[in-house]
Amino acid sequence: MTPEVRRRLDELWPGVQEAAFAHVAVIEAFTVSGAAATTTLRTTARSAAHKLNGSLGMFGRHDASTVAGAIERLLEVDATLTPETLQELQTLVARLDTMIASTASPHDDATVPRGSPPIVGR
Repeated sequence: MTPEVRRRLDELWPGVQEAAFAHVAVIEAFTVSGAAATTTLRTTARSAAHKLNGSLGMFGRHDASTVAGAIERLLEVDATLTPETLQELQTLVARLDTMIASTASPHDDATVPRGSPPIVGR
């Protein structure tokens, strides 16, 4: 990646970060609803996770993109939502929120959290 492209992506990051927090809030609303969540809310949360998966990956946050992908898979319409699954979703959402918040610039290695356990897809 050229320095110019990297600089431009860094300039765009604050807006992307703000949108990412909005998507996380949508997913969090679904997890708080628990068993009372509607199919529409679930579909909306899955869409938000999908958008996060793609946009975070485009901005070089592959760690956060992987977490968003795990959330997306857990929210598939045909996946069963057990209490354990909802707890896992809440844990992943909290982790994702922390990862997004800790990034001042997606290309500043000092801001990327290290040591987080890998996410294993289902």
